[in-house]
Amino acid sequence: MLESLIGQAKEAGQLDAETDGDALALLIMSVIEGSLLICKAGKDTDQFQKTAGILKTIIAGQATP
Repeated sequence: MLESLIGQAKEAGQLDAETDGDALALLIMSVIEGSLLICKAGKDTDQFQKTAGILKTIIAGQATP
């Protein structure tokens, strides 16, 4: 499903056409899963918020102006 959304964003010109959609989807899911694991282990939701902010920055770097 995430790959599909990334594909739609590329087609709409919201992401660079050269963006590897599969790799970006894997990165997003890996970051989310890792952040959730860290939050559960340390009971620290602030870490998830920080990680989500970094992920948004990475995705924004793939966006077309």
